[in-house]
Amino acid sequence: MALGLCQFVLGNYSPYPVPRPGVLDKVGTLMLMGATLSPTPPRDLWGQTWIVSTIDKAEGSQPVWLNVMPNTAQINVHTLERVAYYLHSPIRPTTSRLWTPLGDSVEYSQKSIHYFDWFLVKSGDQGTKLRDQASVEAYQSIEKYICSSDSFALAASYPLPDGSALSLYRKIR
Repeated sequence: MALGLCQFVLGNYSPYPVPRPGVLDKVGTLMLMGATLSPTPPRDLWGQTWIVSTIDKAEGSQPVWLNVMPNTAQINVHTLERVAYYLHSPIRPTTSRLWTPLGDSVEYSQKSIHYFDWFLVKSGDQGTKLRDQASVEAYQSIEKYICSSDSFALAASYPLPDGSALSLYRKIR
C-alpha cells in the first residue's frame, strides 16, 4: 500500500519532464552497442535466412505461400515470419500443422497442397510431436506427395548442424 501511495505522489506531483542523469545515456549506449534486431543467430546455422533468400531469388518480389512442415525450435513458421519481415520479403510462411494441447494435428488433402507455392521439408527430428497416428500418416503422405509428385520439384537443400537437412520444393507451374 505504501508503495502505491509513493508511486501516486511521485507520478502526480513531480516536476515534468523528470531530469535524467547523463550517466544513464552512456549506460544505454553501451548496452545497445553491437545489438542487432535480427530474429536469427549470427552465421545462419539453421538456414532461416537461406530459406527466405533462396525463395526471393527465385520469385523476385512476388508474394508466395511457403508451407513449413517442421516445427522445431529453430525452424518453424513463426521464426520464418519474423525473418521474412526483417528481410522485407513478400514470402508468407504458413503450415499444415494445427496446434492442439495433445500435439500438432495434420490433415492430408491433395487439393489443399496445391494452394502453396513452396514447401520446406526437414529430415530427422520434426519438432513438436503429432497428435495421433492419423496425423502422423497425413504428415507422411504430404511429404511423400511433395517429394515424389510431378507437381513439385526440389529447388535447393541446406545441411543443418544436427546432421539433418532442409529441402525446399517449388510448385511446377
